[in-house]
Amino acid sequence: VGNYAYVADYQSGLQIIDISNPVAPTLKGNYNTSGYAWDVQIVGNYAYVADDTSGLQIIDISNPVAPTLKGKYDTSGYAFGVQIVGNYAYVADNESGLQIIDISNPVAPTLKGNYNTSDSAQGVQIVGNYAYVADGWSGLQIIDISNPVAPTFKGNYNTSGYAQDVQIVGNYAYVADWDSGLQIIDISNPVAPTLKGNYNTSGYAFGVQIVGNYAYVADNESGLQIIDISNPATPTLKGNYNTSGYARDVQIVGNYAYVADDTSGLQIIDISNPATPTLKGNYDTSGDAQGVQIVGNYAYVADGGSGLQIIDISNPAAPTLKGNYDTSGQAWDVQIVGNYAYVANDYSGLQIIDISNPAAPTLKGNYDTSGNANGVQVVGNYAYVADRAGGLQILDVSDFTNLSTSTVTLAVSPSSVTEDGTTNLVYTFTRSGVTTNPLTVNYTVGGTATNGTDYTSIPTSVTFAANSATATVIVDPTADTTVESDETVALTLATGTGYTVGTTTAVTGTILNDDLPSITLAVSPSSVTEDGTANLVYTFTRSGVTTNALTVNYTLGGTATLNTDYTRTGTTNTVTFAAGSSTATVIVDPTADTTVESNETVALTLATGTGYTVGTPNAATGTITNDDVTLPSITLSLNYSGISESSPSNFVYTFTRTGVTTNALTVNYNIAGTASATDYTGATPGNGKTITFNPGSTTTSITIDPTADTVVEPNETISLQLAAGTGYSIGTTAAQIATIINDDGTRRHVGTNGKDVLLGTNANDYLIGGAGDDILTGGTGGDIFYFASSNLGNDAITDFTPGQDFIQVSRQGFGGGLIAGDTITQVQFLIGSSATNTSQRFIYNSTSGALLFDVDGNGIQSAQQIATLNTGLALTYEDIFVS
Repeated sequence: VGNYAYVADYQSGLQIIDISNPVAPTLKGNYNTSGYAWDVQIVGNYAYVADDTSGLQIIDISNPVAPTLKGKYDTSGYAFGVQIVGNYAYVADNESGLQIIDISNPVAPTLKGNYNTSDSAQGVQIVGNYAYVADGWSGLQIIDISNPVAPTFKGNYNTSGYAQDVQIVGNYAYVADWDSGLQIIDISNPVAPTLKGNYNTSGYAFGVQIVGNYAYVADNESGLQIIDISNPATPTLKGNYNTSGYARDVQIVGNYAYVADDTSGLQIIDISNPATPTLKGNYDTSGDAQGVQIVGNYAYVADGGSGLQIIDISNPAAPTLKGNYDTSGQAWDVQIVGNYAYVANDYSGLQIIDISNPAAPTLKGNYDTSGNANGVQVVGNYAYVADRAGGLQILDVSDFTNLSTSTVTLAVSPSSVTEDGTTNLVYTFTRSGVTTNPLTVNYTVGGTATNGTDYTSIPTSVTFAANSATATVIVDPTADTTVESDETVALTLATGTGYTVGTTTAVTGTILNDDLPSITLAVSPSSVTEDGTANLVYTFTRSGVTTNALTVNYTLGGTATLNTDYTRTGTTNTVTFAAGSSTATVIVDPTADTTVESNETVALTLATGTGYTVGTPNAATGTITNDDVTLPSITLSLNYSGISESSPSNFVYTFTRTGVTTNALTVNYNIAGTASATDYTGATPGNGKTITFNPGSTTTSITIDPTADTVVEPNETISLQLAAGTGYSIGTTAAQIATIINDDGTRRHVGTNGKDVLLGTNANDYLIGGAGDDILTGGTGGDIFYFASSNLGNDAITDFTPGQDFIQVSRQGFGGGLIAGDTITQVQFLIGSSATNTSQRFIYNSTSGALLFDVDGNGIQSAQQIATLNTGLALTYEDIFVS
């Protein structure tokens, strides 16, 4: 531009070379960018450098001797190429594609938009509404930038090589395609570009510029290649000059080609005769020249790791360094717009350098793109950055602000810490822009936590160290054992000198209470009845923080069985406190039944869990009280099984209740049998009869008196049976049968198999008691009392008269050697208490009246009592007859 060549000098940044004498160009100035200067474009007083890892660097070249950084934007990729159109720098940002950066304010360029191309954006040129991106292995990408905020894909042509640079002239895109040389692509239809022609150079085509009918290709190890493109379909080699380094970029001004020649810096080649170009002059920059733009008497060089070099080229034969600005990345490309150099600065994105004083360029602003800024072009307020993997990045560079003002933002990490833990809340203050000087930033402290009580006291300002982009405030919570709510610490940026507030709202961290609430457990009431309406209510109470919901575990015990003896709320052994609630309950509802059982218990015991401690270690026990009483059991007994009709004795039916006797109780019964109502008194036959127990009484009875008559009839029965009723159970289910033994028209009186009362007549009677302990009364006359066996019971003979009455025994039923047909022998009878020899069989104890039979005398078998007589009888062996 003018008398200067602006060289993107790789690691040496921007080199400004005076080319006023092309034969002896001299370094006028340089600015060593922070990245690797790959490309440069000059617009007005600014050099815009594609600075590899440092993105776009804007360098003020108004004083070429001392260029200064005006501004920068660190793209997300590696800035390799840049073009300036209006207020935008279009940066080829390697991995981030096309980055469009707003450079209307070179001090603070901003990302306007980006398009992440499919490969690695290396170079970019803007024409009208389209950005043409050299996209590595994806060839030429055409992106619609009519809306810089949202660029869209228009079309592409995948070249056969690796697209490094592109220039648009008319309907053709001229692509420096690395090992495929120069590719000429017809872009008259941007949606479907087609290959028009190509020329495979002998080296690796890195950069291209079109002037008239010639394409000037920076061809790496083959230097400058001049290709005749008057017929785009068949381009031909016109001439070449093999530079001493590696030709990376070229710009044509007048009769000179200014080549960014990597390790050999800026090469100035006389192309007045394109067939035989010659070296006019050179300036070996301190870095590796990657990109160059000429504005006036200065060459602005993207000088790789040396940033922006400003070279005075007023004498092309002896260019001199005018100034430099070492960008933070690798300067790959540069474009000059006014007083600013926009540098594609590799991993540092776009760097904007104030070049109003070329001798002392200064950083005006930067934007770190997402890829690696490789190329840049500025159009209007936007910088279009070829950002390698970041594609096309469109940056708004319209807003220039005071270089000394930083924007401060605030964040906290982690967002919360525990009160008693070892981790602290770290509030990180970050400043963007210039970080050269220390900076004190003010803030206010708020939140629910108390400064100096709930955490170690902190001040209300923080100071950035010189060259540091961050500063921190650490909040260290104070450990305690108090159960309390979570507390917050809110820091809010406040205004101050030398910065603007970027985070306007409070940034809040939380101190989490880790003093766990204590859980207690109680039951009320302590007992409920089984069949009642009241329930056992187990109340869980938490102390301390109640803000959040909390689930508490418990175990279930006791003698009662879940889902048999009771049900409960909930289906698991947990209970949950609602948020804000200090109590929770489990309700135990007893299951009603009619089973008489012991009282049963339900025991809940707190169990350990997360978020609480156990305050009640013992079980809380409630009792389910049995309210099903045991019904009294009613039994029925009969004093005699049979009674002679004329006997003065009566039948007594005794009702007995066991169990509860407190209240009166009415019991049902029925009377049946063969006897009729005229055969006895004291009751009448029939069903549905009742008898009542008095309160406190265990027994009650019915007395039935057989009616004596002279009618000869069969024995008659009275059958009394308990019937079901309320308030009792039946213990004797069988009917109790009494027999009225007929004693009319017979002298043979036979008892039942139970206890009988037999009464003879005044004649000679024959009484057979049978089984059971019978009462036998013969009456007057000579009576016979018959015993069929010795084991049928002990009959009481009330009126035995020796010598008149007989005791008849069965030989077969008694045994013992008895002989039938006569009385027993004398030796077989004894008056005493027991046999004294083996011959004795019947023993009469005159003292007790007991009559015994001993089958073997005083042998091994025991004697059996068969009857009880009156005492003191003169009983002899002749009173006992064997049949």
